[in-house]
Amino acid sequence: MSTQIDFTLSPAFEKLGPEQRDKLEEIAFSQKFPPGKYVFHQGEESWGVYLVAKGLAGVEVDVGGQVVGLHEVGPGALLGWSGLTPPHTFTCSAIAIQETELIGFRLDELQAAMDADETLAGAFLGAINGIVIDRLRETQNRLAEFVSWYRYCRGYPLSYSQEEATIGRGKRPKAPEWTRALEDLEPARR
Repeated sequence: MSTQIDFTLSPAFEKLGPEQRDKLEEIAFSQKFPPGKYVFHQGEESWGVYLVAKGLAGVEVDVGGQVVGLHEVGPGALLGWSGLTPPHTFTCSAIAIQETELIGFRLDELQAAMDADETLAGAFLGAINGIVIDRLRETQNRLAEFVSWYRYCRGYPLSYSQEEATIGRGKRPKAPEWTRALEDLEPARR
């Protein structure tokens, strides 16, 4: 039984020809999740990848027993893509925020299809590469916001002069404020 896929949803499918699209529809399955239902949990063995067809899902991570919401994804987003690479485990959890319809691809079937077709593999891996780059930028921006907030709360300057920021160019900068901020955190770590 094949599942109809709206290939306009995701850039992962832009370069696919009719043969690759037919193969994906052949191995795809549709699944609906009510609000509050988990799609998968962090640390579980990965069994597949999802394309969000309708609705909204949240991506969250458990950090030392505290669950942190990372972002929300809607139609066209891929969920569970980190499971495509070893050790084939989900690196976060996904939960339906609204009534959500997902198109799933079982990992073994998707891997076999990608092994048999370089165009299909390139499309999926290219889409995943784009997701990773976007997530790294998002992480960098959030980290910069956190550091700025922390520096502001501690009364430290929010930026450095070019001279203070130069390391390894013949001059060692004065002990930057962030060094002292890290030292202030040390007692809390003990």
